[in-house]
Amino acid sequence: MNSSESQYAMRTVSLGAIFRLLRWPFVLLSVTIIPRIMGDFMYGRYAFFSSVYLLADMLTDVSIIQIFGRFVPGDESDEHHEHRRQLLAGVLVFGIVLTVTLATILSLVVYIHPFDSLPNIWLGPLCILLFVTRIESVLFSFLYGLNHIARYSSRDVLRSMFSFVNVVIFYSLFGLIGAIWAMVLREIVLTIIVIPWVKDYLLPRRFLPWSDMKKYLVFGFQFYVPILLFGILQRSGNVFIQFITDSPESVGHFDIASQFSLMSLNFLGLILMTLLPSMTKLHVDNEQETIHRWHGSVLTYCGVIIALVFNMLVWLGKPSIEICLGSDFAPTYSVVLVMVLAMAPGLVCYMGMNYAILEKKPNAYTSGVTFGIIGMALVCLILIPHIGAIGAGWATLVGYFILAMFFTARYRRHLLTTIANFVKPLLIGACFVIGLAFDVRLRNAILLFAISSVLYLTVLSALHIIKWSELTRIVESVFRQARHNSPSQQIKTFVSNGQT
Repeated sequence: MNSSESQYAMRTVSLGAIFRLLRWPFVLLSVTIIPRIMGDFMYGRYAFFSSVYLLADMLTDVSIIQIFGRFVPGDESDEHHEHRRQLLAGVLVFGIVLTVTLATILSLVVYIHPFDSLPNIWLGPLCILLFVTRIESVLFSFLYGLNHIARYSSRDVLRSMFSFVNVVIFYSLFGLIGAIWAMVLREIVLTIIVIPWVKDYLLPRRFLPWSDMKKYLVFGFQFYVPILLFGILQRSGNVFIQFITDSPESVGHFDIASQFSLMSLNFLGLILMTLLPSMTKLHVDNEQETIHRWHGSVLTYCGVIIALVFNMLVWLGKPSIEICLGSDFAPTYSVVLVMVLAMAPGLVCYMGMNYAILEKKPNAYTSGVTFGIIGMALVCLILIPHIGAIGAGWATLVGYFILAMFFTARYRRHLLTTIANFVKPLLIGACFVIGLAFDVRLRNAILLFAISSVLYLTVLSALHIIKWSELTRIVESVFRQARHNSPSQQIKTFVSNGQT
């Protein structure tokens, strides 16, 4: 692998990691302050609405970012500029039509068969929210295709910031319906921000013929199904809990644990997914051993992080939750422990996706994630009636595990050695479970967490599972490339094969 390929991978990792880290302060404020001011009942209803909105939004996202990432980059000629405008207009119109159709169907269903969990008063803001989000998402995704990566990446940071500020203010003034309308305001503000960035592309001279537009939609659809199914696997826990138990409190407890787990998993998964530009070059050159070595090294350090996060929760999770959220949210502690365990098979899923995309078969894991959702649903039906939110946590773990086993079976020649290295720090970290038997004061818990973490890292170092010199070189390379490299070329490399 040449140096430029390494630079592209490192630059992508650093850029994505920086913007995800910028989200953390606002997300942490949201999952501590908002639940505390709402209480577990109201927060559970708010979390359920958010889940319905996210799942509905995923239904109308026909892999728009993949379409723009593949077909927007190119020369700066007038002809291609006009083609970009036509493509943006076509995708925007199609997304709006799809969203209006879904909103109409959803409204009719709720009108004909009312749900206590989804009152009619929520339908108006929900439909408007879906409509505005679709416009805003298309415009931000177009920035990705233009290689305006900083502006594109700012979306999630701004969304997290506006979510926190708007919801706190509007809930304090108007209650739950105010918090829901605050989400609408957030998307309107994001749309107002993005429009000036894409204004030169908003008015094409004519629209693309349907025959041309269909080609782009077909390209996006091959990514749509597996991405949608994986999103359902990750985000449907709140919906299962609500419809099975009709307990907003349980929804709230699960939602906080799920948000923490997803943020952590997506941060680690980003590192694996952003190896793809260099992995593609190695795959073409048939350097399979190098691919396995890259995956194995990165996954090993991810396993260490998961073990340390679990150790932190064992000692500090219970008092931290009670201090930050209040005693009403104490059941969240057990759920978040299970959700952290689910991160291990979740990372194997991300690695399996790398191999599926390297083969240029984005639908290769559709059957696996389908069985994962089925397994998750069955476990939800069995466990949630008896143990509530914890049952949804175990169901999520089972869903990830089934998909991970599918990838392991499909790519066993590639994955078995890598997974074996990943499991080593996890198995040693399993000793942290002993801490659950102790109930100590916060001051002592902090001390025990520090001591056990140092002992853990010392053992891993002595066994050569982690190598400090290797880790130092990786960190230095990330920051060095972050200072000196432009993202445009590595983004083009990344999307040229339809890989995002």
